[in-house]
Amino acid sequence: MNKQQKEEYMKKYKMLKEQGVPFFPDIVFKDAVVWLAVFLLMSALAIFVGVHMEGKANPNDASYIPRPEWYFLFLYQYLKYWPGSLEPIAATVIPGIAILFLLFLPFYDTNPKRHPLNRPVATTIMTLVVIAMVVLTYVSVVTEAKPTKTAAAGQTKAEIIKTGKALFEKNCAGCHGPDGKGVKGVTHLPLNSDDFLNTRTDDVIHNIISAGQPSVGMQAFGAANGGPLSDEQIDAIIAYMRSWQEGGAAQATPTPSAAKKFDPADYYKKNCAVCHGANAEGKGSFPALDKAATEHDLYFNTIMNGKGAMPSYKNKLTKDQINQIIDWLAHK
Repeated sequence: MNKQQKEEYMKKYKMLKEQGVPFFPDIVFKDAVVWLAVFLLMSALAIFVGVHMEGKANPNDASYIPRPEWYFLFLYQYLKYWPGSLEPIAATVIPGIAILFLLFLPFYDTNPKRHPLNRPVATTIMTLVVIAMVVLTYVSVVTEAKPTKTAAAGQTKAEIIKTGKALFEKNCAGCHGPDGKGVKGVTHLPLNSDDFLNTRTDDVIHNIISAGQPSVGMQAFGAANGGPLSDEQIDAIIAYMRSWQEGGAAQATPTPSAAKKFDPADYYKKNCAVCHGANAEGKGSFPALDKAATEHDLYFNTIMNGKGAMPSYKNKLTKDQINQIIDWLAHK
C-alpha cells in the first residue's frame, strides 16, 4: 500500500466511523444480548435434553475403543499418520507454529481489502485447511474399528465357563462365596441352589447382575449401568452358574406339572419360601404374603408377570396353578 492509497483508506475509514455507532455502549450491549441468548439456549439443552454419558471406565472390557467426539476426529485421524517417535512434532511443534502464524497475522498481513477474492493466499490456505478437516473426519468415521466380543467369541463352552468362574470369583465371591453357596455372616441369597437357579431364567439373572438390586444391597455390575462387566462377561458368569446344575440351563425353565398333581404347598416350599419365608411371613426386603384373600388380582398379576426382583412365572405355571397358590396362601 503506497502513501496515496493509505490516505484514501484512512479518509474513507474516518467517514464510515462518523456514520457508525460507538462500540460502547451500543455494540457491547448487542454482544451481551446475543451471548445471553446463547447461554440460555445452552442451559436449556443441558437441563431438558442432557448429555449422553458413557459408563465408568472398565479395565475388564477389552472390546471398548476410546474415541474423541466428532469435532476432534480430524485431529485423531491426523495423529495416526505420525509414528510414535514423531508424535511430539505432530502434537506440539506443528500446532505451535500454526498458533504463532495466527498470533503475528496483524503484523505481516496489512492488506486493507477484506473480500476473499482480493486475498488469494489467505483464502487458499483456509480453504485447504477446511477441506483437510472434512476429509480427515470422514476417513476417521469410515475406518472406525469395530468392537470385538470379549467373553464368548470363538470360545468353547468349557472355556466360557472357565472365564465365568474367574469373573465370578473376582466380582461375586465376596458376598456369595466362591461356590455360590453364600458366605458365613452375610445374608445374601445363596446362588448355588435349586430355589434360585430353577426359578430364574438367564435373562432374569442377567438383568439382576447388570442393573443390581439396591433394595437388598446388590450393586449394578453391568457396564451400561456404571459397573465393570460387559454383557458377554455377564453371560459367561451365568454359564458358570448353570454349570452348578446337573442338567445345565435346561432346569431353569421347568415344565409345569399337570394340574391334578400340583401341590401349591410343596411348590411354595421349593420355590417361594427362600424369599418370602417358610410361613409367608416375609424375609428381609421381600414382603409378607398375608393379603392373598383381599388382593387376589394383585398377587396373580405379580406372579404371572413379575415385579422388581420377583421373576415372571407365566412360562412355569398355568393360570390355574397360580390361583391354587394364592388360594393356599389365603387359607394358611
